[in-house]
Amino acid sequence: MSTFADRLKAARQYAGLTQKALADRSGVPQPNISRIERGGQDSSAHVVGLATACGVRPEWLAGGQEPMVAEGGNIASAPRPVRAFEDSDPLDADEVEVPRLTLKLSGGSGRLQWEIDQHGASNRFRKSWCAKKGLRAEKLVTVMIEGDSMAPTIPDGASVTVNTADTTLRNGRLHAIDYLGEFFIKRLLRQPDGSLLVRSDNPDKTRYPDWPISPEHADALRVLGAPVSVSADLD
Repeated sequence: MSTFADRLKAARQYAGLTQKALADRSGVPQPNISRIERGGQDSSAHVVGLATACGVRPEWLAGGQEPMVAEGGNIASAPRPVRAFEDSDPLDADEVEVPRLTLKLSGGSGRLQWEIDQHGASNRFRKSWCAKKGLRAEKLVTVMIEGDSMAPTIPDGASVTVNTADTTLRNGRLHAIDYLGEFFIKRLLRQPDGSLLVRSDNPDKTRYPDWPISPEHADALRVLGAPVSVSADLD
């Protein structure tokens, strides 16, 4: 690629970023990025920031010196500035909004039903992240977790995003489940006799022992989805 403009566009596409997303990550205004990609603006002042944001080598971006990416490098290592937003802010082109939900017991079926939490903030994810994970944004929901039964995997107060399209029971994996009208996120383990063992990740088994579900009571358990992301504050 003979020009900086061509290399920047290739780097941005490699990172799966729109011009706006690259601007947010690099701190270079989006109009400047647009002009650089059209070959209409000097780029020397922004080489390091743009290269870091895209996860490519500055030497490659500046002059085409191979390789494009450092050995062992990947775009996940590129730092991303934190961007605060309000729920009323418009979505970026590469963003999707995932609602925060609560669960309530249905009076008819006696089963838990998702309900939008009117007091909870929504979460935002990048479309490129959803595509990489094979997720459909409209099937994602976020719930708040109370208690430390799944710590350290899921700390008390964590926000967990659940893929409601994935209701297949997979041995040893985390599942969001409805069991006898109660909501849990637990690890499910199939047993040789056909029963299920419901396990908390907290190592204190005095407080959080495993509990079995016999084959006769398996119908009382319903898989609501698979947790795909956990967000929690550090102590």
